[in-house]
Amino acid sequence: MAKKIRVVTFGLGPVGCGIANLAARKKEVAIVGAVDLRNAGKDLGEIANLGRRVGIRISDDAAAVLKRAKPEVVLHATGSSFPAVYPQLEMIIKAGASIVSTCEELSYPFRKHPKLAAALDNLARKHGVTVLIDNFNAHSSLEDIQHDLVLDIEQLALDLLS
Repeated sequence: MAKKIRVVTFGLGPVGCGIANLAARKKEVAIVGAVDLRNAGKDLGEIANLGRRVGIRISDDAAAVLKRAKPEVVLHATGSSFPAVYPQLEMIIKAGASIVSTCEELSYPFRKHPKLAAALDNLARKHGVTVLIDNFNAHSSLEDIQHDLVLDIEQLALDLLS
């Protein structure tokens, strides 16, 4: 069996659940953890509409999930404000995981938050990880967003597995 990329979902609102649902169907992906404040204690399969329990208990303790699961990639869908999500991104990077995020302000972070953007870039380089953003505003539907994020995951998988 080919190696699978270890993924944690971080944020399970409507967008995060859709992304988790699509990622769970990709043969290259093994979801190894889930983080969400509102759904802590529930099974990821029930929340992400997978049609079955998958044995992944959602946690509200991101640091513990990252430490235990040791993901290669985190699917991040918690907010649109770069300063608000920066602590989450920093924690993920320090855990050694690459990030695929829906955070809209990450599209052009140097324009509005140059110091924070430089700090994130330096941190990612230091830890040898990638931070990808899908341009949320360019899409016409939630399905488009989810589809493009899965393509981002596939590209990361090719990079990590080759």
